[in-house]
Amino acid sequence: MAHWRNPGIFADSIPFLHSLKIPVYILSNIDTDDVKAAMKAHNIEVAGVITSEDVRSYKPRSEMFDEAINRYGLQRDEVIHIGASLVSDVQGAQNAGIKAIWLN
Repeated sequence: MAHWRNPGIFADSIPFLHSLKIPVYILSNIDTDDVKAAMKAHNIEVAGVITSEDVRSYKPRSEMFDEAINRYGLQRDEVIHIGASLVSDVQGAQNAGIKAIWLN
């Protein structure tokens, strides 16, 4: 579990996140404490975090995407979900009516 609490990260990820002028949210199948530890380890600040623990469901099911839309007052056509899993992230977002980008 230590890997999830302090995962490797691409060198340009942090400057990229800090440069964004739009809100960024993390949706993760990893437990909340682990996501928050990883964020702290890499000095990542985002507008919100939703995990599988929060919704009692895992991506690709739509509950996490639906919760983000509802909790943060977002519109599905204004959201892009970026993720590394073709099934969990891309298919999950598309099934929830959200555009997706696969980060390979």
